[in-house]
Amino acid sequence: DFGKEAYRFIDDLNKANFKIWQILPLNPLGYGNSPYQPYSSKAMDPLYISLDLLKEDGLLTKLDSFNPNADRVDYQGARAFKDKKLERAYQNFKEKGEFKDFEDWKKNNPWVYNYAVFLTLKKQNDLRMWSEWPIEQQNWIVDHKYKIGRLKNKIEYEMWTQYILFTQWAKLKAYANINGIEIMGDIPFYV
Repeated sequence: DFGKEAYRFIDDLNKANFKIWQILPLNPLGYGNSPYQPYSSKAMDPLYISLDLLKEDGLLTKLDSFNPNADRVDYQGARAFKDKKLERAYQNFKEKGEFKDFEDWKKNNPWVYNYAVFLTLKKQNDLRMWSEWPIEQQNWIVDHKYKIGRLKNKIEYEMWTQYILFTQWAKLKAYANINGIEIMGDIPFYV
């Protein structure tokens, strides 16, 4: 994730005189957990959110470890573990009531609303392909007839996760650049 291990990795790159860190696409992992087949070309995957940084920000209090001795990535398990923590952090964020930066970020990233609606509907439909959703949900992007008002909190949550991702990423990237490390990303060519 974008937490302390990533910062430590940048320090190690710097000590070893590397100048470039090449990364895979950070977009939401798609079919087969592939970074090349994401749901969006702009959004990032919430798996990259650092829970430790959310704790430092006062949005979480207690953190448990997830599968610390694993020798493989359990994407489903990690996602389920992290989702519960992120939902708690989101509730704490709402209770703090400090929305200005979040609202400004949304205004500067208008794509995030449609993405959040899409992801909310995708989750509502058990992550099935959009062409398998009820027709009124499939057509929402065109006609806005499907009533999404009851999903407002879930849509806002999805936008908030993107806000947190972009905020944490910007700080990590700035740290890399200050330490002489450029980050070279790849593109998700099967969006």
